[in-house]
Amino acid sequence: MIVEKSRVSIAGIVLSLFFILMARVCEGAQGGAAIERVESVSFRLAQGVSPVVILILLAAVFISWKLYAALSGTLEKSRRLLFFGLRTAVLIIAAILLLQPVADMHVMVTVPSTVALLVDGSASMGIMDSFSPASREYTDRYRASWSWLRQTGVMKSLSAGMRVVPFIYSSSLEPIQANMNSSDMSVTLPFMPGGGSNPGGAILEARNRLKGSNLSAMIVISDGCRTIGPDPTLAARLAGVPVFTLGVGGSMDVADLAVKSVNFSDKAYVGVESTIDVTVTSRSLNTSSVPVILRSGQKELARSFMDLSGGQASAKLKFTPEVRGLMELSVQVPLQPGEMVAANNSRPVMIMVSESRTRVLLLSSVPSWDYKFLRQTLQEDPSITLSTMCLLRGKPLTQSSVMEGTESRRTQSDSEKIKNSENSENSGTGGGREIGIPLEWPVKSLDKLNGYEVIILVEPTGLDDMAEPLAQWVSDGGGLFAVGALFPGDGKSLLANLAVGSGKLSGGFSQGRTEGISAFANGRERTLGLEKLLPLLPSDTSGFSSWLQGSVRLAVTDAGSSHPFSRLVPGKIANTSFWREWPDLQEIQECATKTGSLCLVRGREPDKGPPVLAVHRFGRGRVAAMPVRGLWRYRFMMAGTGKGKTRFTEFLSSGLNWLRNEKGDALLTLQTDRLVSVQGEEISITANLMDSAFSPVDGANLRVTGNMEIQGMTGVADESIGSISLAGMGKGVYHGSFTPGAAGRYEITVVSESGQSASTVFVVTIPPEEFLKTSRDRVNLEGMAEISGGKAIELEQTGTLPEILPDKSSSYDTVREVQLWNKPLLMLLLMAILGVEWYLRRREGLE
Repeated sequence: MIVEKSRVSIAGIVLSLFFILMARVCEGAQGGAAIERVESVSFRLAQGVSPVVILILLAAVFISWKLYAALSGTLEKSRRLLFFGLRTAVLIIAAILLLQPVADMHVMVTVPSTVALLVDGSASMGIMDSFSPASREYTDRYRASWSWLRQTGVMKSLSAGMRVVPFIYSSSLEPIQANMNSSDMSVTLPFMPGGGSNPGGAILEARNRLKGSNLSAMIVISDGCRTIGPDPTLAARLAGVPVFTLGVGGSMDVADLAVKSVNFSDKAYVGVESTIDVTVTSRSLNTSSVPVILRSGQKELARSFMDLSGGQASAKLKFTPEVRGLMELSVQVPLQPGEMVAANNSRPVMIMVSESRTRVLLLSSVPSWDYKFLRQTLQEDPSITLSTMCLLRGKPLTQSSVMEGTESRRTQSDSEKIKNSENSENSGTGGGREIGIPLEWPVKSLDKLNGYEVIILVEPTGLDDMAEPLAQWVSDGGGLFAVGALFPGDGKSLLANLAVGSGKLSGGFSQGRTEGISAFANGRERTLGLEKLLPLLPSDTSGFSSWLQGSVRLAVTDAGSSHPFSRLVPGKIANTSFWREWPDLQEIQECATKTGSLCLVRGREPDKGPPVLAVHRFGRGRVAAMPVRGLWRYRFMMAGTGKGKTRFTEFLSSGLNWLRNEKGDALLTLQTDRLVSVQGEEISITANLMDSAFSPVDGANLRVTGNMEIQGMTGVADESIGSISLAGMGKGVYHGSFTPGAAGRYEITVVSESGQSASTVFVVTIPPEEFLKTSRDRVNLEGMAEISGGKAIELEQTGTLPEILPDKSSSYDTVREVQLWNKPLLMLLLMAILGVEWYLRRREGLE
């Protein structure tokens, strides 16, 4: 039973007061920033006053006195009193342990108001149009904000009666670790991350972080710019506390010159000239001749001059890569006299340079519109060297070749033929070059294929004779793309298609195509030797496949949304919409997807429609199959809808890049959907994993880690991006995504369970909207203040904040129970007294 209050001995009270002090130190202030004041202290014994304990204590003290009194002949009186005092102290401490004394401290707790300080650290805060009271000159908005905070001493004034929690924000919110109360202007400024501005997200995040902290107000120091995140006015309304905005920046747009856009292909080739299209804008600057420079580090690669007297101009920067690998470049425009913004005078450029153009063989078993269309499309691509062959009744009808360079899969004899044939070069349409290099038919030797990186088969049902060398070529690392009739089937739909378009071809070509189709229609009993190579199976167990009739809408699958072959635009939602806008297909051969293959695009429905595009790995190589006829219609139909001819070209280029498989024997590869992205956009990450036998590995636990290098206005920061889990998509493909929180250079790495690793690099840029309006956005600043019940003031009025901020400080009484008997110091004191008594007794020769 606990007694409310009990009297104890004078010694006990003294010890209790000592332990109250120790308990106060050990317990610390409760409630974080709360201020506590002890009003009074009362004592009680948890076990009550036990007469038995008191009698035993008195008896022990009496016995101790008698024992030491009996030593009057041996010890001096002062010594006897010392030993008696030590023994009595031990007995008293033992009694305290038995009675369990408790101190009840009556405490007055005062909880001060919490104020969140949000300082804008986005790129627009680097504009140099704000006055600094410390330097007495104009500087950038970020430094001017800190100058006013420190010069007025407002942080010290606020901290005297409130708890101020400072943050800095750009795209995300980060706490500030610097000394906020210092008025010393030489103290280093907190790191300014730059990048896009997200004031709405910062307000909501600050509210969530300070829940339960008696938040009374928010102070936002900003130019009002918002390029990403939620509407700041709506966020201020949801904050639940008044928002006070301190506006920084001029009221008019400043003089500025900006690199508006940079258009380039992220693929280039050693020794082949590449072009970068640059558009630059000028505002309030008299700039008649401005240089635009392409640099690799400090090395200048190209330079052009433009006349910006009209406010905007474009230029082409041309350069020739010298080595393969990733080139990290930048397009720069020098800072002009009177220009206030420097952050938008450059743009990063990331280009992957390959050793040579992609060497492609286009082979068709029958003359067709699709063959002619693919040949024309490939010839227009300057990144491709093309060889073509079209058969008629098993013999070459037309043949041409476009090849250059050498590769490991090509034999020496092939290379010599190519070099000798370059002297007889003829111009083809667009970017292609046609040189006469005869390809003997039938192809039964692997040597004849070693000069190619990708082979496209049109109507492969008539190409069984080359199945064996083709299988070996793919297994060694080649890329195969099969289009048209993949399996024997009914040729009626093809003959009907011919009847519609035969009049548009020359007589010989049309006649040959008709004979080839008729031969195909009559050859239903043939077996297909290429079937083992393909990622699809015939719909009929007998080995035949029929054709779907009518229009079929395309739908990209989940795997297709992230796969490099079918990921034509960044972002899953955007890519899905992109595919939905494609014209309907007219002829699709019914097929089934092989186990372990990936179906990227289906007809009608993404989950259960007929496969339109499927891929898989075969040995070290890659295979894609598209059981579709009528691809030639796409160029005309897209042009009719205003889409132009670029979409199919982009699709074909993306597919060839994947089929080329530049990383060859790498068992683990890692890539992103783009090398340069804008802050706020989602980055898609894809990894491919194989074992030592080059078989796909599924079920692995792959996680991506990495670092980002942020070039801020006040320095450089290197931070971790954390860990990103990759989900298995089947056939050794793993996919994940994340949205970068800051603009900068990112380097990411994936490590397999067996210790293999792969890395890649990409760059995230500042949203271009960050500098579209360089004046202060009063609408956002005043809107945040008005809707939340706060006030919008000028930066020069910073010193008035302590007067206008609401005070929600509150106080309450509480009783804190402090147990005195179980403190470690009490046991230490007991051991110390016993030790001293033992030492003195040994010194006096007592047992």
